[in-house]
Amino acid sequence: MQLGLMGQLAWMQVIVMGLRVLVFFWDDGVVDEGSYESEENNSDSDWLVSAADLEAPVDVGLEQLNEVDGNEADGNEVDGNETDGNEEARDEQHENGVDENEADLVGKTGHVFFDSSTAHPRFELGMIFENSQQFKEALYAYAVGNRFDFKFVSNKKEKVRVVCKGKGCPFVVHVSRDKYDGCFKVKTLVTDHNCSVTFKNSRANFKFVGKHFISKLMILPTLRLVQMIKLGKEELNVELNKKLCFRARKWALEKIRGSVVHEFHRLWDYVNTLRAVDVKGTFDLVVERPNATDIPKFRRIYVCFSALREGFKLYCRPVVGLDGCFLKGSFKGEILSAVGRDCNNQIFPIAWAVVEVENRET
Repeated sequence: MQLGLMGQLAWMQVIVMGLRVLVFFWDDGVVDEGSYESEENNSDSDWLVSAADLEAPVDVGLEQLNEVDGNEADGNEVDGNETDGNEEARDEQHENGVDENEADLVGKTGHVFFDSSTAHPRFELGMIFENSQQFKEALYAYAVGNRFDFKFVSNKKEKVRVVCKGKGCPFVVHVSRDKYDGCFKVKTLVTDHNCSVTFKNSRANFKFVGKHFISKLMILPTLRLVQMIKLGKEELNVELNKKLCFRARKWALEKIRGSVVHEFHRLWDYVNTLRAVDVKGTFDLVVERPNATDIPKFRRIYVCFSALREGFKLYCRPVVGLDGCFLKGSFKGEILSAVGRDCNNQIFPIAWAVVEVENRET
């Protein structure tokens, strides 16, 4: 039994020494390929990490660092290429006249929204308008700009269909409210023409011409009718007459200055405001109203501020000058004024009035 135990101990020592030698060669990296087991048997033990391995420092060589930097540089090159591609796409949209916001909206919805700020409108199949009125205004500008006339086949609030007046011309535009998304869009569009151009377009009415000249009349309100006719040929490619230009100029000036009738309706508000601000002043408004159910008709107004009256009494010469002039425009009448002379021999206004005619009563 003792020999058996001694033999067992000897064999155990031999095994331990063999394991130490194996570990020594493993650490040095010299291990016979035959000592490896198959990759399938070792796959379960790959994730096992000892505490010593965690505490040991990691040595990374310069070559490995260069490889990592090279990979990052390659990645940056890819991102740069993608960025360049996006910039080229934006530049292409800019050259084609497509706004970035409009391009994003078109990409999301699949439709093109009409740009009301453009001077030369265009139509596309599926283009969306706010309502039928916006479509008609764009259609008028499109017809005048392309020198053709059209007629309405259907002119309703929710559906508009127009065709060219030329005999056998295939031009047709049909817009209606979509029952799925509720948008007012172009459903049918044929922009081809086989008719001759025209320079006398019935769609160039006084409102259309007035909208075109409203920016010029804001700068030059005294624009002559002959000049409007000449500009109509050059800018709109359409022949205008004096009567149409007169109505267009009148309409545009009313839009700029406001309607005269609307201003007369606010005279009572003006007088009441003056009385509230200047209690000691004198402000009178005379209207003509034969019956209680009739609309009041303006006759005359008188304005005299208390500061001007007191200033004349204290600092001006005791001389009052009276003068008047005729009014030209939609409202005919006269404006009368009372002025004095101050200590610097300058004109000092005292009061003024607007009357229908200069007589003893006024």
